[in-house]
Amino acid sequence: ALEHLCNIYGIEYKKKKTSPIPVLIKEINNFVAKFYSLQLDNDYFQGKEYLINKRKQNLSTIKEFSIGYAPSTSECGWDLLYKELIRQKFSIELAEKIGLIKKSDKGSYYDTYHGRIIFPIHNLAGDVIGFNTRLVVEDKKYKLPRYLLSLETEVFSRKEIYYGLHLTKKHIEKKNICVLVEGIFDFLRLYEQGIKNCIPLLGGQLNDLHKVKIDTYYLMMDADKAGINYNSKIGSRLIRDNKVVRICRNNKDPDDLTRKEIISSIKGSEDFIAWYVNKIYKYEDSIEHKLNVLNEVGKLLVGLPQENILLYGDFIGRKLGLPLKVVLSHLLSLTLNYSEVLKELFQIKENIVE
Repeated sequence: ALEHLCNIYGIEYKKKKTSPIPVLIKEINNFVAKFYSLQLDNDYFQGKEYLINKRKQNLSTIKEFSIGYAPSTSECGWDLLYKELIRQKFSIELAEKIGLIKKSDKGSYYDTYHGRIIFPIHNLAGDVIGFNTRLVVEDKKYKLPRYLLSLETEVFSRKEIYYGLHLTKKHIEKKNICVLVEGIFDFLRLYEQGIKNCIPLLGGQLNDLHKVKIDTYYLMMDADKAGINYNSKIGSRLIRDNKVVRICRNNKDPDDLTRKEIISSIKGSEDFIAWYVNKIYKYEDSIEHKLNVLNEVGKLLVGLPQENILLYGDFIGRKLGLPLKVVLSHLLSLTLNYSEVLKELFQIKENIVE
């Protein structure tokens, strides 16, 4: 309507330029990260005490990763962030869309995060694209999730992000080695102890890392059943991508390790397949058990190059005390043309021996 009136009276109408949605999302996220970082500095709130006294985090690391705190409702009400967004003239509709605030049944707005440590997640350019959050006090009554991740947006996909990668990418590529851990606090412990070529999985999910050059992975999962399962799942995927995979020898969660224990765990690491065989191989006097172990290992090796299968087959055969032909027959039976491949491999083996 305004443009139409300007045309009637011959007045030049200048359209107000609007930024693309991805730019607006990053702008509001960058502001929110700084806002929650300021709340962490408030000594009346419990965030800093939790991080420094309970989780034993260094203040310098907290600052480096812009970690913040969303006060609980008892500390600062329901709408601290919402009121600040209003004051700063941010779009409330956009803030609701990307999950920073919510609307009640009565139409009033309230903050999404309460009583949570705020971990901003950056893209490689350093912009905040989303958040991971951790509940400070466990809620037994309402059973709130311990960790709460941002909603998917135009700039944030859970399958394409890694916490802290904007700072660790250069260290990973310099060494061409990446240490994988489960959680953010595991990651922060390694980082502040000088092991900066690392990233956390966030829920055990190995996302796409095509933007980072990595040939060797060290898996330092938690020392529990879930950690063992993550080792198996992630290790099998990585070796199919022709990566070197080693399993660290840590008998405690990484968050509880000293620097000396972290280094020892890495130096004492074991090849993934050797680790897997040792994990499931229990009865040396049982042929049936050996064949079961062989079948389980075979599932991990599906799709590997022939030369890899030959080398692994030789190792597995010696480990289980089985003839090489038996081992390779089992492993190669998972391929469509296994008889031809088997014949070719043994011809290669015989030529090497001669």
